[in-house]
Amino acid sequence: MKACHGVPADVTRISLPSALAPFRLRKEPLQRRATATVEAILEAAAQILERGDALTTNTIAERAGVSIGTLYQYFDAKETLVAELSRNVRNHLVQSVAHAISRVDGMPLDASLRIILGAALDGEVRRPRLALVLDRLEAELGLGMDDAVVKSHLRDLVSSWLHRLAPLASGHECTMLAEDVQSVVEALTAAAVSRRAVIDEAFIHRTSTTVAAIIESRCALGPFSSRRVA
Repeated sequence: MKACHGVPADVTRISLPSALAPFRLRKEPLQRRATATVEAILEAAAQILERGDALTTNTIAERAGVSIGTLYQYFDAKETLVAELSRNVRNHLVQSVAHAISRVDGMPLDASLRIILGAALDGEVRRPRLALVLDRLEAELGLGMDDAVVKSHLRDLVSSWLHRLAPLASGHECTMLAEDVQSVVEALTAAAVSRRAVIDEAFIHRTSTTVAAIIESRCALGPFSSRRVA
């Protein structure tokens, strides 16, 4: 997966020590053609999950236009394939948020939050069915460690942004506020999904307004909806 422009190198790929990471690829695709093959297989799996069809290695290979032998060069089972798809989605999330944060310097708080939350919720907006199915499969496969690593990266990105927004606040205060922002966004998104509400621009705007109010009430500089990041 390519890194986004302006994204630090250490957030281009989220990985876990092999002892802590179940469902690993049999081998990494090192050449461009191999990478394209793996991407095609993952996209085929994503489309099958979105359609609600039975997910098997045979149906995935057929939809991807590859032989079953080629699929098994990289994936030993469909569970490994789903886990890798999940990790790719999570990596894209971190890259997108990092890129969004790099774009908002000098922008008002409310506009900055709409851009950042737009990046964070892009998957739910563009492919809501896939996001919902992956959430369920990630729980079934026990990918909680992956989730914890991604949340840690996102927290650190948001914390750094908050520190630039409020330089008088301590690093600890910014980290705590970043965790609270994460919790609020996750809770609002989960509530919307549970009532089958659409995650769209209107939802992002409402959530941004809520998060802005929380930041303003907690920031050491006080209310700053008109302030810009230095």
